[in-house]
Amino acid sequence: MTGTIEISAFMDHLERNDLVISPRSLVEERLADLEIVKLQKKYKRLPALSYKEIGDSRIWGAIDTRSVKKFAQKYAKPGEIFETKKGQRPVQKITITAVERIAKQRGEVWD
Repeated sequence: MTGTIEISAFMDHLERNDLVISPRSLVEERLADLEIVKLQKKYKRLPALSYKEIGDSRIWGAIDTRSVKKFAQKYAKPGEIFETKKGQRPVQKITITAVERIAKQRGEVWD
C-alpha cells in the first residue's frame, strides 16, 4: 500500500484516537515491566517461593538467583528456608513472610 497523507490529518487522527508515537525500545521495556508486575502478583499468593522465582520476578530488585540465595541465607530467620521437591529435584524455598520482610529491608516495594 502506497500513498500520501497530509501531516495535519495524520496528527488529527493520532489525537482523536489518543495515540502516540514512541520508540520501540520504550514500549518493549514497559511491556516487560508489566510482565514482572503480573508475575509478582501471582507469586504473592503463594506460601513460599524458590530462589529462581524471587530472581525472575525481581521482588528483591534486579539480582540473579545466586545473589538471591546469598541474601536469603543471610537474612532469613531459622525455619523460613526449607527444602521441597520439584519433580525429582530438591529445591529450597523461602516463606512468603520472609520474602516480604527481606524485600522491605532491601528497599523494594512489593504491592
